[in-house]
Amino acid sequence: MEPTLRFIVRQMLERDDLCDISACERSIDIRDGAGDLTGREPCIECPRERLEADMRGPAGMLIRAAFDLEFAAEMKIGASAGEVAADEFAALKVIKQERATVEEDKRLREAAQRPRV
Repeated sequence: MEPTLRFIVRQMLERDDLCDISACERSIDIRDGAGDLTGREPCIECPRERLEADMRGPAGMLIRAAFDLEFAAEMKIGASAGEVAADEFAALKVIKQERATVEEDKRLREAAQRPRV
């Protein structure tokens, strides 16, 4: 089953909180002939690797196009509504909604960690 556009956008917005391969208990050690650790590979369920794979697919291409449109709008590079494909517009809407949700979640976590007076 393919992940939804919303799921991929959320993963992108929270990618810094996804798996750290160097700290993951399930990652695979890579050793040289002498047995010395030379690196680590992600486990098969690695969310960071899954995100990278999803971003190479059709949904990822759509998300990248939507981020490009968002950037163009921020840079005041004009595009009329007729020039924006409906799926790109929908992806922009998802990005905006998920960004607001991620920011609100972060604000609530930070508020919960503050000592009460």
